[in-house]
Amino acid sequence: MKKYFPAFTFIVFLATIFISCKKSNVTTNNNDVIKLKRIMNGNDTTVLLCSPSCPSVISRNEEEFIYDELNRITQRLITIRRISNVPETIDTMSIFNYSYNDNTAVIYSYSEKTIYSIIKIMHTLSYDSQNRILKDSIINPQPDNNKVTKFIYLQDTIIQLEKQNFIAGEEVKIDTMIMTANNIVKEKIRGFTTRDLLYTVSSHINPLSYVNNFSLLASDLKNGSNSTLFMIYTPQYITLNMTREIEIISSSPYVSTFDITLDPLDRVMSFTNSSNGSKITSFEYY
Repeated sequence: MKKYFPAFTFIVFLATIFISCKKSNVTTNNNDVIKLKRIMNGNDTTVLLCSPSCPSVISRNEEEFIYDELNRITQRLITIRRISNVPETIDTMSIFNYSYNDNTAVIYSYSEKTIYSIIKIMHTLSYDSQNRILKDSIINPQPDNNKVTKFIYLQDTIIQLEKQNFIAGEEVKIDTMIMTANNIVKEKIRGFTTRDLLYTVSSHINPLSYVNNFSLLASDLKNGSNSTLFMIYTPQYITLNMTREIEIISSSPYVSTFDITLDPLDRVMSFTNSSNGSKITSFEYY
């Protein structure tokens, strides 16, 4: 456990989304480059078994981003802040490390490791000539728990094919995403169940769009048993602009509404999601 202090620096996480960009050198660091510094999710309250004699535990999950001198993300830290502690403390729970082969912003591999486990999960990436991800191969040291995600690019459509091996057998999910102006406006997820998602996109730039691995489609959040289904709750990981509303069409249809606030520089400062009790997720920038 480490005590948090404001001088702790950390940095960016995602690239230009599905834009067909040519490979180019990264510009050197300067004060005009906007970089995402931190994501702070809403507070969580845990009532202990010894309640009411024991006070509730209040915590908050956060993501912190660290860049190099070329403004490329080198680490992403998943942390938990224990607000009810006196003084407040913050623990690093998972560390993602990103690797490059040259001076471009193209990530060729990355790893994840939780601080309480010796297991390190490795991702190896391959790209097409337009630097779009073709395959993300996950090597998980846990037996029978590896995953391969492939991407197919059609006109205004991206198909994500995910295969994961478990002891009980192979699980296959297909995620079809329809795009308009570099934003996903419709998504169909097919696996054990099928769900359609309709996105209403705002005009505000998604804070994660300022990070140079955005085109990973948040695959670094899908290790182990995690899957594309998390996108339903966190669409900010897959659209260039922030989403204002999602309509989920399934056996139990519902609508999630996102309220967005801006800072004085017209950057997204926070949003709330009606599906999680309108907890506030906020952002800090460099």
